[in-house]
Parts: sequence; C-alpha cells; structure tokens
Amino acid sequence: MKNVLITGATGGIGQTLVKVFHENGYSVCATGTNVEKLNLLEKKYDKRFKSIQCDLSDNDQIKVG
Repeated sequence: MKNVLITGATGGIGQTLVKVFHENGYSVCATGTNVEKLNLLEKKYDKRFKSIQCDLSDNDQIKVG
C-alpha cells in the first residue's frame, strides 16, 4: 500500500493533492489548521484517509519522539 502525508491540506493546492493521491489508490494522512475543512475532507474520503489538525509553523504543536 502506498502512503502519503500532505501538509496544508485545507488550502486549494492541498485539497487538490489529497484528491489526486486518493484517486490513485494512496492512503492519505492530511494536516491543516482549519478544523471544518478537515472534517469535510474526512467525510468526502472516508476510506484510506486520516486528518490531523495542527499548525506545523507552531513548534509547540509538533511532538518529537
């Protein structure tokens, strides 16, 4: 199985990347800051899709180790 992590998945380019990878059989893990948009993506791609709400520019939201 192919896996991909897409950051910024709630923006236009990010949502397009989610669509393209998902349509090509990838399991997609997506991050973004907009909870509502992430929830919509979860409903649209209910299989092979996981979202994580976080702001990767905020070091306090990144867990290391």
